[in-house]
Amino acid sequence: MASIVTEDVSRLSYSVCKWSSFTGEYLPSNILENKPHDQKSRWSSETNDPPQFLLLRLAHPAIVHKITFGKYENRHVCNVKKVEVYGGIEEDHLTLLWEGGLQNNSQPETFSLRHTLDGHVFPCNFIKILPLQSWGQSFNFSIWYVEMWGLCSPQVILPAIEWVQQYRNQQAVRLCLKHLRQCDFSEAYEALQKKTRVLLEHPRLSELHQQLVVEGNYVSAEKLMELSAEEKLLDNYVAKQPVKPQWTLLNSKTQQISGKWPYMRGGHQMCFDSENEVLYLFGGWDGSKSLADLWSYDINSAHWHQISSDTSEEGGPSPCSCHKMCFDSVNKKLYVLGHYADGEQQSNADLASPLYRYCIRKGVWSVLSSDTNADGGPQLLYDHQICFDSVTQSLYVFGGRVLMSSNFYVKEMMNEFSGLYAYHCPSNKWSLLRSSIDSCGDLRARMAHSMVFHPVSRRLYILGGQRGRNLLSDLVSYDVESDEVEVLCDGTSSQSETIVISAIAILFLLFIFSSSSWVYFEGHFRSSEKPDLPVDGTLSLSINLVQLTLLSAQKSLVA
Repeated sequence: MASIVTEDVSRLSYSVCKWSSFTGEYLPSNILENKPHDQKSRWSSETNDPPQFLLLRLAHPAIVHKITFGKYENRHVCNVKKVEVYGGIEEDHLTLLWEGGLQNNSQPETFSLRHTLDGHVFPCNFIKILPLQSWGQSFNFSIWYVEMWGLCSPQVILPAIEWVQQYRNQQAVRLCLKHLRQCDFSEAYEALQKKTRVLLEHPRLSELHQQLVVEGNYVSAEKLMELSAEEKLLDNYVAKQPVKPQWTLLNSKTQQISGKWPYMRGGHQMCFDSENEVLYLFGGWDGSKSLADLWSYDINSAHWHQISSDTSEEGGPSPCSCHKMCFDSVNKKLYVLGHYADGEQQSNADLASPLYRYCIRKGVWSVLSSDTNADGGPQLLYDHQICFDSVTQSLYVFGGRVLMSSNFYVKEMMNEFSGLYAYHCPSNKWSLLRSSIDSCGDLRARMAHSMVFHPVSRRLYILGGQRGRNLLSDLVSYDVESDEVEVLCDGTSSQSETIVISAIAILFLLFIFSSSSWVYFEGHFRSSEKPDLPVDGTLSLSINLVQLTLLSAQKSLVA
């Protein structure tokens, strides 16, 4: 988010030269001073009707690298939620430098501004700030403090100004060339191009225009497009296109393979062995009872295999639902933790929380812990999430509803959900990373959420869920090495309609099993026709998120 400050980058002086409006003593000039404890030290617009703006004039032309927005010491309904920043040499010809959102807190936020064009830096005389939305609905906009950093040395600015002028001249010539070609003034077009030596476009586009528009040769045009694709000339365009979800039916419920087929169910768990392309399905609720059957599905052969009809008879888990299962991709082992217990079970049964491991290669179950709570881990949970780190052989458990005896059940919010735990398999040791009380800040304890672990970035990514009656749509990352939490998306309505993280280009591979098997490959969360998905904004029990690929390192949220 913040650009790297080099020794040449310095704080830029500016004045407020124009504004759309202001209210009373909340003058535009107030943004020049950083007084977070002074409630009156801010600019406040007279209305929230667009366009509301502040136009800042730099003391000297500069390459503006970043901008900082200071804030009041407490949350405020007038704080700007969405904002755009423009810049340029002339106030009537400004370029969008940044657009995004500010959090409603007391922490200053710094953002990198666009300052290059076609590989060249460009200077600004003016910076225009356009607030678009405040945190309080229908409230006026308030900006408390603005600070900018950049380069203003003549050795950098003078060549940049000269290049901008040349760029504008070339753009003007290109507009003329485009008009002449559209009007079929070929002689004038060729004369202007020869005189200025300015190309209208990439030579391949000119060749395509000749074949398609002038000669109507569609065969040659298609060959040119194929050649352009092979030369990767279309990659940038293709990368910017919205991803279209596509479902593929692996098996229908009428396809009974070898007479073996898992019964319809809910509250089950699935995980994926990407190396061997095998799915594993365990447990669930068939409408009348919990299940303890373990299945595998080979994607290449489209074949279901029942590994066990009742794992409890083989030293494994008892029939259960709303449990969680994860996969150790290195050692080919499954881990199972938690389950749901109804009111009668809570009163009469032993609510211990066993942790099971299944070795796929040996076909053997083992009990790693008969009661994780007694061993320093979480209490009995359901609707939680678990992930496995194959490098450190550690299991991470976060959230979920805590189950206790009905006679002693505590209903306070802080005791309903579990925190974040880590289990180190070689040492058989549990560690509490964040308690449920500690998890009331950026990393809020919850249930029915999704969580994945990315081994390269060494981070857990936690999405959505439910806390009490509140449905969550935030996206949070947790660094398992540094114990740091970062909010990637705070769950505001504008961000949660479609979560697109250009820092984290997320590739989801979802396998869903109910009465049929489906596979879904997507780049974003978007609506899709098949099958019917949960509408609560979370990936519920019937969906298991099994792969997360991070393609970029720079974070930015695109609403």
